[in-house]
Amino acid sequence: MFNRPVFKLPTAESALEDKLRSNPYYPFNVVRRKELEFSAQYTALYFAIAGLLVSIVMLIAWITGNLPSNAFFILPMITAVVSITAIWNYKDTRYYTLYPKQKEYSFAHNKNVHVRGQYYNIYIRLRCEVRSGSKPYYHLVLNGYEIDSRRISGSTTNSDKLRRLGQKIAGNLNINYFDEANTSKHHVIRHFRVDKQVFTFRN
Repeated sequence: MFNRPVFKLPTAESALEDKLRSNPYYPFNVVRRKELEFSAQYTALYFAIAGLLVSIVMLIAWITGNLPSNAFFILPMITAVVSITAIWNYKDTRYYTLYPKQKEYSFAHNKNVHVRGQYYNIYIRLRCEVRSGSKPYYHLVLNGYEIDSRRISGSTTNSDKLRRLGQKIAGNLNINYFDEANTSKHHVIRHFRVDKQVFTFRN
């Protein structure tokens, strides 16, 4: 009797390594020859659209008399209002852009720039997920001042490997890397806000 091959999903860190091999600037892509950009549409938008469609179906069923109870009118109305609000909040595509020559970044909603700032205000960070009854899981995010935090990796318990990949991504993009703890020897800080800070260097 033949043994069946066991299919295993790739780990978060191996999937991230594959992405970096195919694109060293992941999660960004080179645009206009000298800028780095990536866009994101929130999955919450699709859940909101699905919720709105379900509420419309329920309202039609109530109007046509297939749902006699008035209670079935209140629930789809609330769902519709919540869904429409979510659609409005998440309808815009988010654009993250790096300008390597100027060492600046921008964050835009549908190309309407929300903020443009210096490199010291944007970074890659390792985040810890709290899951009851299990080992801590970690993932990487792109975050910064006045931008939406964006997850750029899957979850894994292998924090050391994911940390090295996060540091590599930050190095490829020439931005800062911060570890999960606020104070850590694993931080890699390339850009400082020197205009309003005094630094003390120790031997």
